[in-house]
Amino acid sequence: MSENKMEIHVEPDVAHGVYSNNFVISSSPTEFTLDFIYQNYQQSLLQTRVILSPQKAEELILLLQQQQQKYRDSLAQINAVN
Repeated sequence: MSENKMEIHVEPDVAHGVYSNNFVISSSPTEFTLDFIYQNYQQSLLQTRVILSPQKAEELILLLQQQQQKYRDSLAQINAVN
């Protein structure tokens, strides 16, 4: 996995992001579908859907694992100081 630098233009209505407190993942032989959902006591609302090829899904998994490890390391450093 190579690290490519790219310039990304973000539209103002997308820049603020969306909040999701739940998700559903489904797959077929050719794609993974990630549905990000906001759920409260009255309703569940699909916030956004992302469809990935299996190759991009694998990249996403690896990057999430790396970020999770960085997060855990930073917590360990904070706890070590306290």
